Amino acid sequence: MKKTKKICDEILERFGDGEYLRHICTGKGEYPDQATFWRWRQKDRELAEQFMSSLVKNVSALLEKSELLIENASTRDEILKADKMLNHYRWKAEKLVPSMQSTSKSLVELQGSVGSYTVQWAEDAVAKSQHQIEAENSTHQTARVAPKNPRKLSKILLILQNK
Repeated sequence: MKKTKKICDEILERFGDGEYLRHICTGKGEYPDQATFWRWRQKDRELAEQFMSSLVKNVSALLEKSELLIENASTRDEILKADKMLNHYRWKAEKLVPSMQSTSKSLVELQGSVGSYTVQWAEDAVAKSQHQIEAENSTHQTARVAPKNPRKLSKILLILQNK
């Protein structure tokens, strides 16, 4: 399959409108399969940048779609389904689109008979600047967890130490 500007533009437009890439890139007709489109993006920096722009539009369209489902839901099951979809698309947005990533991260301190451990996210630029602001305002809060079962804590700690 030959890459053309017309095909790439159509794929990006449809994807940006909220259509799933697997439904667009089927390998049938003039459209490539997903693997071919992936290779095109890896070789063409401009196409990769256009794809990221379309990804933001895609996630926004899917969020809007799920918000409409919530507004139009009338039964309990429809509301639950729409809520699950909205949560999924929010999660997807945070994972795929850097500008939509959450800036609040958890810090958990575990204390028990075997000692004290802190589980936290690795510091990134956003977290460091937030941490500095919190330190200046003296409003740093932590969550404390005291498990009832010391064996469970030991298993958790072993898992954390092995990572």
